[in-house]
Amino acid sequence: MATSSSPTTDAPAGDAFHTPPIPLPDGAPGDPIHARPLDNPAAAVPGGENWLVLHRSEGADGGPVATSGTIALPDRTAHPVPADEPLGSPSGSRLS
Repeated sequence: MATSSSPTTDAPAGDAFHTPPIPLPDGAPGDPIHARPLDNPAAAVPGGENWLVLHRSEGADGGPVATSGTIALPDRTAHPVPADEPLGSPSGSRLS
């Protein structure tokens, strides 16, 4: 994942989360725009956690677009991750 910008974890609440800022922040496809813990009980991961992420992607025309996704992490006690990788992503992620 590229490291050109930092996401915010103070992301908008509710459906506003999915409305990207205009213009999109500089970055490369895959760079997070913002992220927040997913606190919907229906999406709960026993012992783990889910994150909702809005990130840069590339449209069919090659232009930048925003897309969203969910990152599901297992129980960190049973599956520890290095302290410098808050979401268990490869080094370089910035979703803390």
